[in-house]
Formats: sequence, C-alpha cells, structure tokens
Amino acid sequence: MELALQANDGTTSVTIPDQSEFIDAAIELSITLRQAKVEAPLRPKVIGALVAAIHEGKVLIDPKKSLASVNDLLRKAINETNDLPQKKKKQLIDALELSGADFNRLAPFIGRIVTILNRLNVKAVLQTDTDFLGMFYEAFLRYGYDNNALGIVFTPRHITRFCVRLTSIDPSHKVIDIASGTGGFLVAAFDAMNHLAASAAQRETIRESLAGFDTNPTIWALASLNMYFRGDGKSHIENASCFEPNNKKDRQKTI
Repeated sequence: MELALQANDGTTSVTIPDQSEFIDAAIELSITLRQAKVEAPLRPKVIGALVAAIHEGKVLIDPKKSLASVNDLLRKAINETNDLPQKKKKQLIDALELSGADFNRLAPFIGRIVTILNRLNVKAVLQTDTDFLGMFYEAFLRYGYDNNALGIVFTPRHITRFCVRLTSIDPSHKVIDIASGTGGFLVAAFDAMNHLAASAAQRETIRESLAGFDTNPTIWALASLNMYFRGDGKSHIENASCFEPNNKKDRQKTI
C-alpha cells in the first residue's frame, strides 16, 4: 500500500509495511536487544522511546551520543505536546527515558535499531492514519518477545476492530477501557468514531471521549504514545487502577 507523503528517502511515495516485514523486524529487534543485554520486560520501552525519538527528529548513532540523543528527542516530543498536562508529561518521560544501569550496553546498538525501524518507514507511516504502533507491537509481542515476561496479553487488531463493530459505536459515544494495555481497543474505537465524524467539532469531541487505565507504567506509556500518534493528544489514559477511590471522580468526569 502506498500513500502520497514525505518518505524517508525524500520521495512522496510511502509504502506501508506488510505483516511479514513487521514480523521480520520484530524478530531482528528482539535478537538485537538480547545482545544489548536489555532485560525482556524493558524491551518494549526501548522500542517506544526509539519510535518517539525518530518521530521527533534524527537520532545520533555515535555510541557516545546515541542514548543522550534518544532521550533528548523523547523529552522534546513529549514536552512540545500542548494538550497534555505537565504532570502527565513528566510521567511519560519517566516511564520511557532510557537511563540507568539497565541500558548501559544499549548505546552501540542504537544505530542498528534505528536502521531496522527506518526500514519500516516509521517516521512517514506515523503521519498517516495507519496504526503503526499497533501493527508493530502485535508482531513484536507475538513473534519477537515473551509477553509472559511482562504479564500482558496483546489482543490482535482484527479482534479489537471486530468488538468495536459489534458495539455499533458512533461519535456521540464515550469509551472506557479499565485495563487498557497498549491501547488496542481504544485505538480501534477512536478510529471507528473518527471515520464516522461529520465535522471538526465532532472530531474534537471524540478526543475527549476515550479513557483508559493501566497500572504498569511502561504499558501505560506505550498506550499513551499510541493514542498520541493517532491524533488523540488529550488521551485520558491514566497510570493507575480504575478501582482506586481517587480515580472514581476522574472516571465519572470522563464518562
């Protein structure tokens, strides 16, 4: 599938990777992160940080500068988002920043990881309505990663879309996912509602009509990034349990 958009090679032809390309990249990335001694539960965090950095600008691949470059671009991407409150920006940066002993051996591998992601046209595809992160994480968690190590179950995109169709959702609805994971159901609902939106005002209302909760900070951050790339910069996804008393008021305000 090709779209008229600025691609990595300077042309206006953007090819959307197919499933086999995502699977190949997921396996190659998993091997690379294993060689970099990044523990399995931290590998999705690395991918999220790199995708956000590439979306924001050019990652320096010099091993002496690469980690700092990724973190600088990550912070810039999050801090320049107008719709997120400062508290949530700090939470996102804390959840995704690649710092500390866990990532000491990652720097020499940044260039290889960036090359793999660029083969998927990540920067250009993120500007389309394609669910890049959903497609990638579906492949990464299924074929290139032991998701039991993180304690999550990734719901395939065809299932989330099917569930949304069953609900006959429309732009007037409000949606909440009390265990949102990487945001698959919220993305499917957001896309379906936007497809039916008849005006800019309706699309703005939709941005305020989705909410989610997840207690895992890394998974919460990935879901927030996913919704951000979909155009839902006001994403009401909280890194908390929906059953905590302090969150009941927030839930009632949203719904």
